[in-house]
Amino acid sequence: WLRACFAAPSRISMKLTLLLLTVVVAVAAATSSGDARVLLLQDMSDGRIRSPAACGSSMWWRNGKCYNQEGTQALAAMGLLAMLDFNARDGRFVSDFGTEAMRACNRTIDLAVADSEGTSIAAIKAIMASLQSTAPPHLAVGPGTSGMCADTALVAGTLGLPQ
Repeated sequence: WLRACFAAPSRISMKLTLLLLTVVVAVAAATSSGDARVLLLQDMSDGRIRSPAACGSSMWWRNGKCYNQEGTQALAAMGLLAMLDFNARDGRFVSDFGTEAMRACNRTIDLAVADSEGTSIAAIKAIMASLQSTAPPHLAVGPGTSGMCADTALVAGTLGLPQ
């Protein structure tokens, strides 16, 4: 089914297509269902900052958290938009999503975004919470730094969640 879902990517969409291909391939190895449940660990806030005074002028304090700059927030939104376009087979931004082969593909991606707060502990807690949900992920993507990934991969791998 992979050949039916992905043709040769265009120059513009190659990185996004390769990322989604990696996600779909990894999920295909973990499940035989049509839906690929993916957890995206995204640093939306900074869990190390505990007060509004320490939050900084380029960030904002809401609901007891210091949220990162808007550019960081946009990364999570881009992942969600890519998933929506993939599922709708909408080729306006990634032309490969609108091909005949892609429209024949029966796979969809169900993406959940979790705030890893820029810390390994928060990312591990997000993984643990997602695995205890009624629809646990088949795969985790992120978090943003190699140090955090090393910590979370140990936990995720032990629990059978590819990352």
